[in-house]
Amino acid sequence: MINPQQLIGNWHIGYALDIHTYVDNKGGYTKTDAGRRVYDVKYGNISKKEKEKKINELAMVTAAVIMEEYPQIKKLYPLIDFLFPVPFSTKRSFQPVDELVKKISNITKIPILPKKTIEKIKETKPLKDILEKEAKKEIEGAFRINNKKSFQDKNILVIDDIFGTGSTVTELTKIISPFFNTISILTMTKTRTNGGLKPSNNLPF
Repeated sequence: MINPQQLIGNWHIGYALDIHTYVDNKGGYTKTDAGRRVYDVKYGNISKKEKEKKINELAMVTAAVIMEEYPQIKKLYPLIDFLFPVPFSTKRSFQPVDELVKKISNITKIPILPKKTIEKIKETKPLKDILEKEAKKEIEGAFRINNKKSFQDKNILVIDDIFGTGSTVTELTKIISPFFNTISILTMTKTRTNGGLKPSNNLPF
């Protein structure tokens, strides 16, 4: 299910499980396995039960990356003390990233960072359809960290569904990096934009 893509940025280490789409033999764009699941849980016209099933599938693979089934990736991550879901920009009755991180936490037994430790304090529009320069401006100043002295020896894994321009996790890392030992990133997919993506043939495995 995965074809790991290294994400380059101001964090310690980052990966996406796969790209979101690929060019098929007809010259069109086709979603990868992970890409289909992410799309379905965010935008698909399917039941909550079906969304939960797809979340479970993504959580199992993600937990395997964090634990032991993909040791080539695991050895690059530090010991993870907390998981943190990237705050949403669009309110939904079913928040995929929150649900995903809950499932991953249940499987790995790694706790989720306590609520209110990191807050989104600025409403932002979805960044997926805007240019990188505009996205950076839109997300600037959107996050705040509380309890600044409580986590300086802790390693946090930030989890999101899609890595596009990387503006959200870049801004988040900038704000919280002085207050954690390491900040790492793990997303389900990476869109086909060039920013932040290290081609898979350059990976250390």
